[in-house]
Amino acid sequence: MNTTSHIICSGCSFTNFHASNSSNQSDFWPEHLKYYFENVYNMGSPTNDVKTTVRSLIYKANELLEKGITNITLMACWTFLNRDSIFIPNIPNSVIHKTDYTDTNFENGFYALSGNFYFDWMKEAEDFEKEKEYFRGKVKWVQSDEEDTLSFLEWFHYLICFAESKNIKLKTFFIKDNLSTKETIFDGQIENNEVEKEPLRFNEVESVLQQLYSEKKFNKRGNSKRFEHLIYIKKFYDLIDWEKYCWFYKNEYGEYGGVYEWIYDNIEDNRWLEGNMMVAGHPSPKTWKKFVDDILLKEVI
Repeated sequence: MNTTSHIICSGCSFTNFHASNSSNQSDFWPEHLKYYFENVYNMGSPTNDVKTTVRSLIYKANELLEKGITNITLMACWTFLNRDSIFIPNIPNSVIHKTDYTDTNFENGFYALSGNFYFDWMKEAEDFEKEKEYFRGKVKWVQSDEEDTLSFLEWFHYLICFAESKNIKLKTFFIKDNLSTKETIFDGQIENNEVEKEPLRFNEVESVLQQLYSEKKFNKRGNSKRFEHLIYIKKFYDLIDWEKYCWFYKNEYGEYGGVYEWIYDNIEDNRWLEGNMMVAGHPSPKTWKKFVDDILLKEVI
C-alpha cells in the first residue's frame, strides 16, 4: 500500500457514477486504485465535460498544495469532446446533471452540464431553463467538431502548464478514440448534429456495441489525429507531449484508442455495468479492476 502519493482523479460518469457532492462512490477505476494507494480523491461527476474535469483537478490540487502536500498525481479520463458546461451562481433544486467540486454542497453555485445534449435528462426547468436553451442552440447551430477539438487541446495544454508549474505529475486517457474518429457516441444517437431525446437503455447497449465492434467501427480508426491538417489545430497538437501525458490503446487498427477499444480486445464477458436505468456502455467493476491492474498500474502511473 502506497501511503505517500496523493492521486486526484476526475472525469465523467466513467470516473464516478454519482453526483459530485454525494457520499457514494462508484466501483470504478479510482476506487480500484484505492487498493494500492491510500490517498485517492475521486472528483469525477456524471456528464462532466473537459472544462469541469480540468477545473476539478486544479481545485483539489491547490487544496492539497496549500496543506503542504506535494507528492501529487493528477489523472483525467477524458470524456466526449462535444460536452459543455455553464457556471450558475444559484443553489439548485437537485443535483442531476450539475456539479460542485468544491464540497460546499452547491452553496456557491454549480456548473450546469450538457452531457451529450440529451435535453430530456434536464427535467428541472426552474434551475436553468435559459442555459438549457443555450445548450440547444450550441449543438444545433454552432456545434463544430473542429472547435470542440481545439477547445479540448487548449484545456489540456492549460492543465499541463498547471502541473508543470507546480511540479506535480499528470497522466490521462480517453474513454474512447476521440482523436482519429468523428464526434459521435453511437450510430443513431448523435449524428450530423441531430439531437436524440433518449439515450440507450441497458438492454440495448450490448447488442449495439457488439454490432459496432463486429463491423470494425471501433477498429477502423487510422493513425492520424483528426483535423491535424488545419494549422490552428495542429499547432496545439504539437504543444502537447502525448507520450508523456496521455495513454493510448494501440493495435493494428489505430494508435489513439481508449477504454472502449481496449475492452473489446481484452474483456470477453460481463463488460458493462448492470442495473443502470440509462447507460451507454459504462464498464463494469470487473472491467475496471482489470484495466487498473493491467494498464494504469503497469503503463500509466
